[in-house]
Amino acid sequence: MPAKFRLNGSLHDVIGGPSEYMVDSGHSVRETLVSLHIEPLTVAIVTVNKVHENKDYIIQDGDDVFVMAIVGGG
Repeated sequence: MPAKFRLNGSLHDVIGGPSEYMVDSGHSVRETLVSLHIEPLTVAIVTVNKVHENKDYIIQDGDDVFVMAIVGGG
């Protein structure tokens, strides 16, 4: 069973493409970001099933992963 991998709006706008992907389990969030051509350093927040995790978290079947980009402004 794959996992859901969702991007926040600003991250989605930067890379284009869909805002939600179905990804295979067994890979870290960091590896998954790279496979989607997203620079891991641009991601500030990772949640898995609504719990904060880090980019080294290994994605499990059925997980709902949400990543949020670093946001700047002033």
